Amino acid sequence: MDGGGARISGAAWRAVFAISGYPVYLPWRLFEWWFAYEPEIFEEGGAIAAAGGIAGALFAILSAFSTAALDRRGGRPTRACLECADQ
Repeated sequence: MDGGGARISGAAWRAVFAISGYPVYLPWRLFEWWFAYEPEIFEEGGAIAAAGGIAGALFAILSAFSTAALDRRGGRPTRACLECADQ
C-alpha cells in the first residue's frame, strides 16, 4: 500500500457501528476505498464478483431450459405423478 488512504476524508473512516468489536461501515464507502487504496486489487475482486453473478444467472437459465426440455419429452415426472406413486 502506498499511503493512498490519506486521500479519503476522515468521515469515510468512521464506522456506523460495531459487531463483536468489528467495525461496520456504510456500503457505498467501498467505492471511496476502491480508488484510495490499490485500484488493481479492487478491480480484480470486482471482476471475480461480476463473473460469479453472471455464471449464476447463466446456470439458472440453462437449468430452466433443461427442465423444460425434459418436461416436453416426458423424461421428468410431474409432482402429481410422484404423489400417485407414493400411494
